[in-house]
Amino acid sequence: LLAALSVPVALVTTFFGMSLFGQTLNLMSLGGMAIAIGLVIDDAIVVVEAIVRRREEGASEEAAVSDGLHEMTSPVIGTTVTTIVVLIPLALLTGLVGSFFRALALTLSIAVFASLLFALLVLPLVSRRLASKERAGEDRMTRAHGRVLVLALRYRVVLGLTTLALVIVAALAARRMPSGFLPEMDEGAFVLDYFLPAGTSLADTERAALGIERILGRTAGVDTWSRRTGAELGPVTATLVSRGDIAVRLVPRNRRKDAEEVIAGVRARLEAELPGVRIEFVQILEDVLNDLSGAPRPLEVKLFGADEKVLRELAAALATSLADVPHLVDYYAGFEGRVPLRKFTVDGEATVRMGLTASDVADDLGTALAGRVVGSVPRLDRLVPVRVRFPDSVRFVPEAVGAFPVSVNGTTLPISVLAPYADTTGASVLYRENLSPVVSASADVEGGDLGAAVRAVSSRLAKVKLPAGYRAEIGGRAESQSRAFRDLMLVLGLGILAVFAVLVAQFRSAKAALLVLLSVPVALSGGVLSLFVFRVPLNVSSVMGLVLLVGLVVKNGILLVEKAQELMNEGHSSSDALIAAAGRRLRPIVMTTLCTVFGLLPLAFALGAGSELQRPLAVAVVGGLLVSTLATLIALPVLGARFLSSSRSASR
Repeated sequence: LLAALSVPVALVTTFFGMSLFGQTLNLMSLGGMAIAIGLVIDDAIVVVEAIVRRREEGASEEAAVSDGLHEMTSPVIGTTVTTIVVLIPLALLTGLVGSFFRALALTLSIAVFASLLFALLVLPLVSRRLASKERAGEDRMTRAHGRVLVLALRYRVVLGLTTLALVIVAALAARRMPSGFLPEMDEGAFVLDYFLPAGTSLADTERAALGIERILGRTAGVDTWSRRTGAELGPVTATLVSRGDIAVRLVPRNRRKDAEEVIAGVRARLEAELPGVRIEFVQILEDVLNDLSGAPRPLEVKLFGADEKVLRELAAALATSLADVPHLVDYYAGFEGRVPLRKFTVDGEATVRMGLTASDVADDLGTALAGRVVGSVPRLDRLVPVRVRFPDSVRFVPEAVGAFPVSVNGTTLPISVLAPYADTTGASVLYRENLSPVVSASADVEGGDLGAAVRAVSSRLAKVKLPAGYRAEIGGRAESQSRAFRDLMLVLGLGILAVFAVLVAQFRSAKAALLVLLSVPVALSGGVLSLFVFRVPLNVSSVMGLVLLVGLVVKNGILLVEKAQELMNEGHSSSDALIAAAGRRLRPIVMTTLCTVFGLLPLAFALGAGSELQRPLAVAVVGGLLVSTLATLIALPVLGARFLSSSRSASR
């Protein structure tokens, strides 16, 4: 109970720290506090356990507090600092991932630092009345641990090979794991974007939208919806009457189907009943996050080149190549249908003879069709612009376009004399990126993982022959995922280096620091295997959990090696010192590990709204902690004697 006081104290202090740094309460900062619940109690447990052990050994109240605090101050500071230094490199992350996990890292760092201050400054003052207690349970655990160590010493080669095999199996499993960008959530709502061919009238778009609504009305699990079409989408799309969106709200989460299953059902009915309508599905929060990350679709293939016609041909060939890629849905080839055009070509010689320029002819034609503002008239409290143009009865008659009059030196000529025209077709929409023409084919991934889809698309793309001067890039969320993974791997490497530096400063021995750090690959293996077993994809949240593991798993190693060095200074051999230290630190290591694990279980089971974002992180941390704790208590004492022996002789 006394150790548990650190939880409310640390969390309340965290609120003040968040206010000081201008951090808001949001999904990630609250997630950081949820993760901290299992971590902030660790320092208090270690200090209280040391004081209780002294009392059990017969020390007085004052001596127990003094000796216990003296013994644990250095390890507690080291364990807290290693956790914080792992989180510091997260400040290097940019974009959406950086914004997300900086909030989580800041909250978590404040919480563990507050727990350190409480454990060292407040807890000893209220620990003087701690009495000894019955140790039967601990004695049974200690005896069982001793028997396991005896067995491990006898088969140390097998233990070493088993540990190595665990790392290898985890590495192989990581290569076969599904991967994605952000964790998927069932938000209980989604947005259905619908697109009709360019040039479709508002009346036809309305009929198609009503057909979509009829399908939604027959879909189980759909509660209500609201629709927008054309100008209702906002000023940017005011002229795009051929598209719209429908925000769909589902019944509460105790429904029989999750959001993805409902979406799959609606998609199948729309493809069967409205084949001419292109659709895209996205959940609401996911849509916002994708827009913030600059990657609105999961998978995009961008084709760059100078000729729009060649780009369309390449995009059509790509669409044929990707037709059999599994799990790709809502495929969009990247270009709209062609529309009829009337193309005027200025006759240079005729124009010059009339004393005009090509720009003059173009201006006259633009004025006739679109009009020109020539002044304004006051109306109430504002000026209303006056636009001069031909009447609709002339502008919208194709046969009359060639007879538009052009005034030349007091005479009037039909525009076809100066600019003959021809009827043709052209692209309805042209896209550019970085001033280069581009066609962006895109698709969603349903029932599979983004990483496998990217690999399949990349293999197909390699078979498409691109002309000279043309290139292809894979973008969308796949590009954001790749960039985020690279950044997190950099953070992981910097975190390991920072932890190693802290361990060297604490132990004054590089080999002792390396011994503690050897638990990191074992912990990462446990985290990867737990993700694999529970079918949690590798995404930015689960990789963040692996990064966090680096700072958490060395805490147990610090407690054990610190005690082993103390025993070696008293004359024990390195092997005996490690065995004895494992028995001495068994209780605090087991208690801190279990508290962290039980604190993360609600997130690991995705209990509560928004917990899906932190679930991969929690699963990775829980699995890694359990495996690394076994390695610290069994493998490290048996296999690590050589490191401490060498470090001891070197320190002399």
